[in-house]
Amino acid sequence: MPKTKSHGGKRQGAGRPRIGEEPSRKHSVTLPGEWWDYAQSLDVEQGSISAGIREALKFHAEQHPKRKRAKTG
Repeated sequence: MPKTKSHGGKRQGAGRPRIGEEPSRKHSVTLPGEWWDYAQSLDVEQGSISAGIREALKFHAEQHPKRKRAKTG
């Protein structure tokens, strides 16, 4: 009789939580250290650099509505 695995594989709620409703794309960005610190300080709740950059881009997009940009939720 073959053994069944008791660990690993897909599980409900496993893995890193999704950020937002839309799928995200991962990119590498090079910025000066002070910009990284500023981006991280923008999102106090999540405390991540990515969240700070998303917040800054969202603010910029709201200030410049005529620029062509990706759809956001």
